[in-house]
This record gives sequence, C-alpha cells and structure tokens, in this order.
Amino acid sequence: MGTLDDWGCSEIIGDGFSLRQFEISFISDQYLSWLRDKEVNRHLIGANSETSIESVKKYCLNLIESPDNLFLGIFTRERSCHIGNVRLGPFHTSEKKSGFGIMIGDSRYRGIGLGTKIIASSVAFCFGSMGMEQFILEVPVEHAAAQRAYINNGFRPTGIRRKVCRADGISMELEEMILSKNGGIP
Repeated sequence: MGTLDDWGCSEIIGDGFSLRQFEISFISDQYLSWLRDKEVNRHLIGANSETSIESVKKYCLNLIESPDNLFLGIFTRERSCHIGNVRLGPFHTSEKKSGFGIMIGDSRYRGIGLGTKIIASSVAFCFGSMGMEQFILEVPVEHAAAQRAYINNGFRPTGIRRKVCRADGISMELEEMILSKNGGIP
C-alpha cells in the first residue's frame, strides 16, 4: 500500500491541486520553514521551532517506506508548487480502516477551502480505489478550521478525546473523528 503506483495511478487529481507520491527531494528550506511556522506546528505533535532537516528526512523516509501508509505531496495545479502533504494511513487492511492526516504548509493556500477539497478527494480515493470502508483520525480540539473541513466531508466526532504532549512540551487535546463509507457511525 506504500505508493500510488500500487493502485495504478501516478497522482490523484482534484479541483486546483494534485496529490503525488512524496519524495525526499521535496524536503527543502521552505519545507522546514513550514514546520517551524507557529501556526502550522501548533497543530502538529512532532514539529517545533527546533525541527531539523535530518529529523524531517528521517520521519518522511519512515512514512515513504511504510507498507501501512501512503505519503503524498500536495501540489498546486496551476504552478505545480509543493504546498503541503497528505498521509493516508496507517492502514488496517483486515478491518478496511485508514487513518488520515493533512498539512498545508504554504500559508497562501490556507483558509480558502482547499483542505476540504483535498480531504474529499482522499476519501474518494480510499473508499473507491483502495476499498477502505472507514476513516478514523484525531484532530486538535482547538483547530476549528480542520474540524470544519472534516465535518464538511461527513466526518463526525466520536466523543473520544485524549491529551498528548507535543515535541515542544506543550499539551494539546485531540478529538477522534470517524467517517464510514456507508455514512453511519459504528
């Protein structure tokens, strides 16, 4: 399940964006600046202002090589610029379940509804091409824009919450959300 090629496609094309297999070459000073951006990293468990190129490469390589994840770069359609990432997974194939994560690093593409469109295309790909039947994810409680994007795509909170400690030592609360192919909450 590790590459788009495994599913017979080179990219997932959406409205104004495409999702492509992530490559280590996507990691740049600009990419690192996203992870060091306070607006981005306050919603990420592992990033902080001290994140290094080496640690990012290690993290991304683990996702690229993982058979339980599909790690993709988000690109603009008009200029083919890398603006963020999507993680489909981890996959629980026997249960036909997938996790999900998204980071829009480039601030010019936040707050314009692009996240909602990316989630919709990712869900369609997983439910259609991959045969998954359910998404389960955790989203920071204070991240209202992410909550809205998931709810606009049919995700519903399960009521399960947990506190985690980010890499910078700050506590955050995550809420579990779920989306089933049949539309119901199990």
